[in-house]
Amino acid sequence: MESNVTMAELKADARRFLIMSDIANGMGYMDILRKYHQEWGVGMKTVELIVKETIDFMRSETAKENLVSMNMQRLDSIITDTIKDDKKNAIKAIDVQNKLIGGYTEKVKIEGDSEIILNFDSIG
Repeated sequence: MESNVTMAELKADARRFLIMSDIANGMGYMDILRKYHQEWGVGMKTVELIVKETIDFMRSETAKENLVSMNMQRLDSIITDTIKDDKKNAIKAIDVQNKLIGGYTEKVKIEGDSEIILNFDSIG
């Protein structure tokens, strides 16, 4: 099977992964810029652009969908491993899974006679 992924795309994905890893580990913005400016031998503006693109990717629907999918697989493994011996944790994992996929309806009780404006953020 032939891949259509170019070396430039692989390099961009690798850079994005490194930056995401540093963000996940709590590294600050300026530290990330300095680190990759030195390691990659590119200008600060180039690193800034790559970091911005990485953050945009992290906020994208594709990244969210991938994260949900990975977490669903992890939860499936936890459920399978614990269902026989640890029903309490298996049930917790199933509960988390249901919340992750939006399996629960959020109930809201409103009391009063004044005007109410509801704003909903789209999650998925």
